[in-house]
Amino acid sequence: MMAMGSHEADVLDGLQHLGFSSLEARIYSALAMGGAPETGYELAKRLGVSRSNVYGALASLAHRGAVWQEPGRPGMRYRAVPFTSLADRARQELETQVGRVSSRLHAGSPGTGVWMGRGLPLFVAEARRLWRSARASLLVGASPDPIRAVLDDPGCALVGEVPARMTCWAACPPPGCGICPPASAQAAVPQGLHGAVCVIADQCHAVVAYGAAGEPAVMATDAAPIVAGLVALTEGIAAPVRAPGPGTS
Repeated sequence: MMAMGSHEADVLDGLQHLGFSSLEARIYSALAMGGAPETGYELAKRLGVSRSNVYGALASLAHRGAVWQEPGRPGMRYRAVPFTSLADRARQELETQVGRVSSRLHAGSPGTGVWMGRGLPLFVAEARRLWRSARASLLVGASPDPIRAVLDDPGCALVGEVPARMTCWAACPPPGCGICPPASAQAAVPQGLHGAVCVIADQCHAVVAYGAAGEPAVMATDAAPIVAGLVALTEGIAAPVRAPGPGTS
């Protein structure tokens, strides 16, 4: 049997993360990369696996809609369903499941919690969630790098239907870093929050990151007194965000 290349290993690992068993991933990958339909016997011979195991895996793949079955002689032949179709279906199923779980976990009245975590990915994910969920207002106090990661998401625009205010905590000298529109207020970095960034949605939910740029401490909260303090930190000194004028970046 030939040694597995890194490309093939990545494919098999990705398929298993999507719920394929190890053998199902090997069979689907073989069919997808080979292109031509094959019988279970041909697959078993090519992969060096018993026919009974191959036929069991093919039945499972057919049940989940990952392979087409083509009756013929000398037997049933199988062709891979294009991965783009599987990927679209997986995205839709994931969005449905995430929505179902989220609606149940966030049901009821707001709590008074404070949650601590660590890492830029955690902050970015929570900041984007709050950004998109804002209905009445959005307040942002930021240093350039952390907020840049949030703004990479097209769904997080500084100018939109929800009134937004932004304070630059880096006090960049002109012409600035290119993130803040010209109307954004500038202020010194709040004491104890060097390199920090804060996103507040509807003045009732907030997430803050501070500390090491690559591995910041993260705090998320809906505790009213803490959120009120964060609002005062940004709203009292921030100017309304307006669309950049012609020729500005």
